[in-house]
Amino acid sequence: MTLPQRPINHDALFKEFLHNFLPDLIHLFFPTYAQRFDWSTLEFIDKEFNFNLPEPFKRVADILAKIKTHHGPTEVILLHVKVERAPKTNFAQRMATYYTVIRALYALPVIPIVILLAPKPQAIGWQTYQESVWKQPHLTFTYGQVSLPALSSQTYLAHKNPVAATLATLMQTNNKAHTKLTAMRSVAYDPLLTINKKYILMNIIESYLPNADISLTGDSLIMSQIDELQQNWVYEGLEKGLETGIKLGKQEGIEQGIEQGIEQGQKTIIHHMIQTKFGPLSPHWQTRLQTINEPAQLMALATALITATTIDELPWPTP
Repeated sequence: MTLPQRPINHDALFKEFLHNFLPDLIHLFFPTYAQRFDWSTLEFIDKEFNFNLPEPFKRVADILAKIKTHHGPTEVILLHVKVERAPKTNFAQRMATYYTVIRALYALPVIPIVILLAPKPQAIGWQTYQESVWKQPHLTFTYGQVSLPALSSQTYLAHKNPVAATLATLMQTNNKAHTKLTAMRSVAYDPLLTINKKYILMNIIESYLPNADISLTGDSLIMSQIDELQQNWVYEGLEKGLETGIKLGKQEGIEQGIEQGIEQGQKTIIHHMIQTKFGPLSPHWQTRLQTINEPAQLMALATALITATTIDELPWPTP
């Protein structure tokens, strides 16, 4: 699959994804390892890690997590997961360098895994990097690798799993519209996902299979079903904000408090949606959001988020 040419903040998308769905990712692609981890002990330490790094190595890790095992003697393991769009020729060497730095800082075993957004001959497997002096190997380093575009979307859509279906939108497919609709349904109708987690997955689906890229080739019926589904889950998000707002308002004990609570609850949901897609909001955009008082304007903002590629494209009311 060829990635869309429009700008995509891959790092932000997958950072949020990995912080919420790391166990699902490991279960999908490295199930033997996943069974050995005690996922109740998972602790993300990438912020701490980046803070402690020497300056030349700042921001090298997409995700760094600490986790215990529960088969055999208990061990503490570090999971280093990196997302790469187009790895350079020295990528394996850089991965070895990252490993060395992490190992030196924490003195714990490290399992490095790379998620590639570019096709490679081996879709899932372990890669080896070796350094030799005078034909004598002095360093052998191994890391896990998953090339999403080298996999078949049909296989992962068949998992009936919202995370697998979401990642299928980055895989090989003969029918982009059908792949998108199936993935969206898997996410939208999953009863175990919170609205925030649904939005994270929907954001990935829309980023890598945007309507603009599939509307010319997609079946008109499928495209109308996609449009309807997009509208429905936007309403679901705002209804969730409404429920939260009613609870906040009732705490105030007055009718005006309920109305204000509903509005603030919806703004909180939209704030999270914008932040998930475009990163942290500057004070300017936070102020713009808080000044919106009309429900119709909040709905227009939430709906536009589905296809917007920049925060400026959103229908902000005139100050």
